[in-house]
Amino acid sequence: MKNLEFIVRHYKEGCFNSKKTLRTILPVSPYKKYLVAASVSIIVLISVYAAGYYIQFRNETPPHRAAEPQVVTPIQNVETEIFDFENASLEYIISQIEAVYNVKITNLPENIESYTLTIYYEGTPEDLIEMINEILNTEMKVEEKL
Repeated sequence: MKNLEFIVRHYKEGCFNSKKTLRTILPVSPYKKYLVAASVSIIVLISVYAAGYYIQFRNETPPHRAAEPQVVTPIQNVETEIFDFENASLEYIISQIEAVYNVKITNLPENIESYTLTIYYEGTPEDLIEMINEILNTEMKVEEKL
């Protein structure tokens, strides 16, 4: 009972208020409003930069077109020949191989127009035709031009 009398005698209004207690333990910085303003400014700047970056690259990139064949012509190098075709017809690929390597491809499939390929290749014409034969299940052969 003595303890209770002591508390009642010394009690002050708001003594047990949690908000006041936290302020005494964790003082509020006088620069708080400046920190908030700086944080908001940084977020706004980053958003503006991101929007500008998005708009710039959105306008530079052409829209994607599905199922439209793109033929990339073979890149000729002095040491090796590199072929890079995207959705190219087999007929076009064969004509490019014959022109670049100066060879004749024989035993072509009857329905050559119905085949399309996307390939990247660097090497000999024999290996390239062998790879195409395996992919398309054909029996084409490479012969030297006379």
